[in-house]
Amino acid sequence: LGAGKLPILVGCIGLYFDAVLYDYQFSPEKGAKDSKNPRHLAPDTPRRRSELRSNTCIVGLQRPVEQTKERISHRVDAMLEAGFIKEVTELVKSYPRSRALDATSYKAIRQYVEGRLTLDQAKKLFTQNDTQLAKRQRTWFRRNKAIVWSSSSDQLIDVVSEFMKTQQNERHGA
Repeated sequence: LGAGKLPILVGCIGLYFDAVLYDYQFSPEKGAKDSKNPRHLAPDTPRRRSELRSNTCIVGLQRPVEQTKERISHRVDAMLEAGFIKEVTELVKSYPRSRALDATSYKAIRQYVEGRLTLDQAKKLFTQNDTQLAKRQRTWFRRNKAIVWSSSSDQLIDVVSEFMKTQQNERHGA
């Protein structure tokens, strides 16, 4: 904001979102690591989280669960039409042991590529996995009391506009 720029963070995973907004720290090189994800601190390590900066506004658009499922299903179809099966086939061939292939989308389509599922079964699994991920993401974000939630994008635009006016007035001493 100070340089006349408005940073906007949209549609990311909750942990990454919080890392940017609250300065989360990943484990130090020699620190106690989580055995399941060595990039993270061990579960019994005390956590620190800074306060949200006063010049930060967080808004969240609430969608009905059925609408989220429908959007995921359409996205799965679009990804497949755009060549996702070919992408997965090439990745499995080049990096068969990559943990990235455990991601929800890759996991389902990999099973199709390897002949363990039909395409319809893989699409259903892909959609189901992403729907479950969306539910976990909603749960993560709902715990954050700083988020202003609305089912109306117009209302959220108003919230952000009012916030920006307030910030501008504070910078100019009004």
